[in-house]
Amino acid sequence: MPNLTDLLEPEYPIAIHPDLPGVIAFFMAIGPALADKILAGYKKDYRPYIKSNGDALTRAMANDQWVFDGAPLRVLKDGSFADGQHRMTAVKKSGKTHIFLVVMGLDVEAYDSMDTGAIRDYAASLRRRGFTKNAPLMALFIQCIHRWENGLSMLSDGKVIHPELDEVFDKHKEEILRCVDLTVGGSKKIKMSPALVAFCWWMFRRIDIEKASVFMTEVAYGEMLRRGMSTYHLRIKLDEIKEETAKTKGNPYNRHHYLRLFFQAFNAFDANLPLTNL
Repeated sequence: MPNLTDLLEPEYPIAIHPDLPGVIAFFMAIGPALADKILAGYKKDYRPYIKSNGDALTRAMANDQWVFDGAPLRVLKDGSFADGQHRMTAVKKSGKTHIFLVVMGLDVEAYDSMDTGAIRDYAASLRRRGFTKNAPLMALFIQCIHRWENGLSMLSDGKVIHPELDEVFDKHKEEILRCVDLTVGGSKKIKMSPALVAFCWWMFRRIDIEKASVFMTEVAYGEMLRRGMSTYHLRIKLDEIKEETAKTKGNPYNRHHYLRLFFQAFNAFDANLPLTNL
């Protein structure tokens, strides 16, 4: 395993502090070849590589979406690589060169305090941009659209970077805001995750805005419904799921199950066909 103290040569101004002897910070351009050498200095018994995180960073760098955020690559006093494994792997796989802040000479004990703070999720990013109302719902809803448009499972736990979600939000901004308003107005009436309710609003409005409004309103409020109407039987099914969940204290239905029910019901509604079984 190489000693990174010898491998990494400081570029541009070096920052030092008399109260932190041996600790230095500097900027450095790192490309695929150097990243490969740095990765050789990462101890395997440290934090394991998380493929979904690495894939997201690789996509960001390959698509020029990666943004320097000041987070350093960190090297301990013993010369081992302590923080930045996913970023260096992404540099290696993407073939791109980026500028990084490097901090070297940290105490070995410093490793135990890394990445223990609160994660800034996409809802926090939306709040920073001024969308403080319903930010958690918006974040989950935008992730649903991203999965749909990229052919991914709604059950996927793969990491999606903020720039990818920003693209979705910027592309569908007005409709996303409209669907969130519609969802908040009647989400408590529909026995399903608000993010999925918003996604259904978005999907059905893309087909027919007027029919989407009638369908979702009927599902939410259940007025003037009768047997044979898809919304009538969808409401019954949602009630059955709620009762089953209460009895078993666990919901056997995942996002795919719910969306299948809603899509099946809306397709029958759209075609003006009777539907008695879901």
